[in-house]
Amino acid sequence: MKVCQIKFYFYPAAILVWATLLSSCRTEPSLERITTLASYDGNARFSPDGKTIAYITRQTGDPHVWIYDCDEKMSIPVTVNEGDDQDVVFLPDNERLIFSSRLAGRRDLWMVGTNDELIQLTKTDDVDESNPSLDGDSKILFIRSNASFAEICRLDIKFPAQVERLFRDSVPIANPIRLENKILFERYGSIYSYDGITAELFLSSARDLAVSPSGKYLAYTTDSSDNYSNPKIYIMSRKTQRRTFVIGGFSPSWSPNEETLLFSTSENWDVKIIDVETQKDSVLVGHAANDETPVFSPDGKKIYFSSDRSGRRGIYELDLSTGETNMVTDQDDYDPEVSPDGRELLFTSGRAHGLRSDKSLWTMRRESNGWSVAKFLVDGSGGQYSHDGQSVVYQFGNNIWMVNLKDSFCSEMTIDPRKEDHPSFSNDGGEIYFEADWAGRRSIWKIPRDGGVPSPVTRDKTPYGDDADAQISPDGLRITFTRSWYDDADIWLMSLSGGEKTTRTLSKDNTHQEKHGRWSADGKKVVFQFGGNTDVWKIKVIEILDLE
Repeated sequence: MKVCQIKFYFYPAAILVWATLLSSCRTEPSLERITTLASYDGNARFSPDGKTIAYITRQTGDPHVWIYDCDEKMSIPVTVNEGDDQDVVFLPDNERLIFSSRLAGRRDLWMVGTNDELIQLTKTDDVDESNPSLDGDSKILFIRSNASFAEICRLDIKFPAQVERLFRDSVPIANPIRLENKILFERYGSIYSYDGITAELFLSSARDLAVSPSGKYLAYTTDSSDNYSNPKIYIMSRKTQRRTFVIGGFSPSWSPNEETLLFSTSENWDVKIIDVETQKDSVLVGHAANDETPVFSPDGKKIYFSSDRSGRRGIYELDLSTGETNMVTDQDDYDPEVSPDGRELLFTSGRAHGLRSDKSLWTMRRESNGWSVAKFLVDGSGGQYSHDGQSVVYQFGNNIWMVNLKDSFCSEMTIDPRKEDHPSFSNDGGEIYFEADWAGRRSIWKIPRDGGVPSPVTRDKTPYGDDADAQISPDGLRITFTRSWYDDADIWLMSLSGGEKTTRTLSKDNTHQEKHGRWSADGKKVVFQFGGNTDVWKIKVIEILDLE
């Protein structure tokens, strides 16, 4: 075998993994996304023939079992019951599946048979059965537990009533796996082995252990922190005990040929910018904290956003020319907006002020020596300036309000008992756009600034769609908004003259929640936030560990 050295380079917008052979041969392991919807997808496992992947998803609400056809690149639901399904694994025939579910009350083991019928394998009233794994052609290991104990058990699916108890502990244990004559399992954040007599530490600070089909390699998740906030996947050769880092993620699972690993990954909310015409996007803020609700300054030189990177939500200023980020506030402040002259900052805050509401609007002025002390404006949230800078429209209670900044007079613009939200002015200031569920689902509406009858702007044709957070382009010809279909949210673009038929997706990433789109002053770019879901990926790995 050729000696290989793996190098890893990480960039905010993508992960590039290069493998460099010292013999001057170079390859690039492929990284493939298996699931794409903005919901939890995890616990992925290959079928023994490698043609199908079973996984758990929340895309329909409760966690259920789905399968992914590797040839057709298509996902298909397996369970649609009222239970809470977890821990799925294929049987050797590539057709039947074992999983745990709360379908009948406590968590029990179930099997999906060859005719898609559901077969209950275990039934107990005072314990839960979970974490099934194969232990031969027809036997499975699993955990049986309650608040007092945890056991590693085994059953033969041909005779499920005959359960063997192999190991008992008084503390939580999980994920038993057969490795030759031993059983490996998780206990207090580490992997232990049990040989039928004694349990011993096998691998410290590790979880999600996966043994390759030949038994030559181990893949596992580890983290330097105590709460696995930054999980990393490693593989280790059992022959040499040599180990190497693979990629950031968790819950690895081997393919039958040991060439690829399935794994899960999740990402924080970050700030991105997208070109409206080319739709090329890039990461502006890639901090590990939650960075949200970005907005351009009127001159396009700065971006303001909220972040919890200091431990508390505050407003930050990003200089696009230097890349420097400075904190403006940190008093539970969010949703910043900038006045048309660029000198005033408007934001929603949870800071105490003896108010009727736990959300209020505050302003700050940019002075020669920095920002002024924050000044209370009005109870409410989600405020936006008019284009002449003389009014602010906002949401309070269930309705849209407007405050005149000269005399602080407040006017209630909508009076419907259902909730209206995310108001914004048209660029000429004559209309107010907002979202409402008056048509049975959320869509964009508009109302004259001086009052009158609201009229619809968008009408979602699907029963699962919602439109929100409308923003008019500086030329007044286009509108951008957040559209949610099923469990995914994207930024959409629509011509105000051509109607719904001219709508197109501006952000095409179906793997994250994208929202809060805001225009640049020239109308050529939109800044928005994205991130925050868990997906299943597949990465190709290279045998580099069996070096003497």
